[in-house]
Amino acid sequence: MSTMDTNFALDMEREERRAAGCPWRRYFARYFDFALYGLLWSLAAQWGLRLNIGGLYAMLNVLSIMVGVVLMVVIEPFLLHFWGTTPGKWLFGMEIRTPNGEKLAIRTGFYRTWQVFTGGMGWDLPIWGWYRLYKSYQASTAGELPWDIDNGCHIVVHERKTKWYRVLMFLFAWLLVLAADRIEELKNA
Repeated sequence: MSTMDTNFALDMEREERRAAGCPWRRYFARYFDFALYGLLWSLAAQWGLRLNIGGLYAMLNVLSIMVGVVLMVVIEPFLLHFWGTTPGKWLFGMEIRTPNGEKLAIRTGFYRTWQVFTGGMGWDLPIWGWYRLYKSYQASTAGELPWDIDNGCHIVVHERKTKWYRVLMFLFAWLLVLAADRIEELKNA
């Protein structure tokens, strides 16, 4: 192995260790992305299908969550393949790469996203989801996340500490998502 390959491998190990200590970044990035997918569905349902998802219909709310999950599983692999990040990960200065620094293949991104949803988010079910989030937090602090290990990828963190401007960008973007969703609910009320 050449000196350059050894240095690259050591840099990747350092980046991976740094990422392991960022479970809250990963959590907020994931749920920001999930909120964006939900917003996309909400806009499409309200503008295109004329459904009032914000109503009191429990089945429409369940359908909304299910469609948000489908959008996450379909869209996220393409984001990871072409840009190496998602909007939430970008806000927190993270990328997902293969061990040799390349962006993920679409198939790998799909499998990783599916494993994050089923194992990390616990299918977004109330009690099981909370348990899986706790177990994911423990695995992240230990540096072993199964969906990253199984798919041969890792999170690259560009900053050791979260910068203040990234927190402000996240809060501003989150408020925009919430405001857009609330405006759509008020229009259809």
